[in-house]
This record gives sequence, C-alpha cells and structure tokens, in this order.
Amino acid sequence: MGRFDFRGLRVKESEALLFTVVIALFVSALVFTVLNSRIRQTKSRIDTLRKKYRKALTLYEKIKKQENKRAVFRGNILLLVQNLQKNANIKRKIVAVSTTTDGNAIVLKLRHLNLSELLTVLKGVEQYKNVKVKHLVLRKSFTSNKLLDLDLTVAKTE
Repeated sequence: MGRFDFRGLRVKESEALLFTVVIALFVSALVFTVLNSRIRQTKSRIDTLRKKYRKALTLYEKIKKQENKRAVFRGNILLLVQNLQKNANIKRKIVAVSTTTDGNAIVLKLRHLNLSELLTVLKGVEQYKNVKVKHLVLRKSFTSNKLLDLDLTVAKTE
C-alpha cells in the first residue's frame, strides 16, 4: 500500500479511508439526528392539528344539529319586533324602528340595555333559522357604563 502526505502527516491509504468513513458516518449521524428531530416536531404538529380539527368538526356538527331544531319565523318581519318587545320587555328602550326598501329587513335602534336585555334580544332573533342578523353595532351607553346601545339590522331569509 502506498502512503499519502496529508498536510505534513504521513498517512497510510487504509488509514485515510478509515478516517473518511468515520467522518462520513459522523456527518450522516448528525444529519439523521437533525432530520429525525424535525420529523418528530412535524408529527407532533400534525397530531395537534388533527385534534383541533376533530374538536372543530364536533362543534360544527353540534351547531348544525341546533340549526335544524330552530323554528321558522312566519309572517311579517315587523311581528318579530313585537315579539321582542314582549319577551325582552324593551318597549321603552326602542328608539327607532324602520324597514329596508325591500321590506325583508328591519333596523332597530335600542338604547340603555342591560346585558340581560341584550342577550334576550339576540336570542329572540337567533331562535329562528330564517331570521339573520345582518348588521350589529354595540356601544357603551353615554349615560352609564353599565348600559349598552344597540343598532341592529335583522333580515328574514326565504
């Protein structure tokens, strides 16, 4: 076997080959370790996303079941305002009621609502699957920080 001059060191050909193999194995092990770590991280992210997807799908299915249970509102959309007045006891808090040009939507302006009244109004609208909130603006009332002002556009869908 011959000898090589490796930067001033005299190295046998077999020793140079062995050294090259060891370095190659070391680099391969390093690359494998890094890639294996990345693969584990990616698998962990995939598992997390799968769990989130299953949870979202479960919630979506619950919403769809609830949607099918909701009633259909029959009659003029202005009847809805009358129902809300009765159920939420908000007659004195309605400042303005108007209809849109097509007559399928109403615009309500309510002032000085407490949280319970607000929730009753929103539940009163959401109980019907063919009635949708098209626009909602909620502000703190100027008279009290504990009260709310509500501008609400509600439309009846066919």
